[in-house]
Amino acid sequence: MTDNAAHNSVSLVGRSGKTYAAKPTALEKLRIRDDQLCLLSVRTRAGLDVVWVGSGQSLVHDQPNRAEFMDVVNTADNAYIIDIEDSAEQSLASWDLTNTHHDLPRAA
Repeated sequence: MTDNAAHNSVSLVGRSGKTYAAKPTALEKLRIRDDQLCLLSVRTRAGLDVVWVGSGQSLVHDQPNRAEFMDVVNTADNAYIIDIEDSAEQSLASWDLTNTHHDLPRAA
C-alpha cells in the first residue's frame, strides 16, 4: 500500500445498512487507539471479509475481543481505521461491521 492509498477512504456498509468511511492503513504501521475503531480484513476473490473490529479499549477490557484479535491478526491482509470517539457508538459500529463482506471495485 502506498502512502497515498492511506489517505483514500473506502465505504463499508454494516449489517444495518449504515455506511462507514474507513481509511486504509498499513498493517505494519497499525496503532489501535481508544478514539477510533480498527477493522482487520481478509481479501478474497469475492471482495473483502471483515475478520475483526475493535478499539484500544476493547483490546484492554474485553478478553473475548482480545482473544479474537490474537487469532486473526497474523492472517489479516488489510487494516482500516474508522474515526469514532464515542465508546457506545464504537460498540454499535463494531457489531454492525463484524463478519461482514464487502465487494470492492476492481482495478482496471
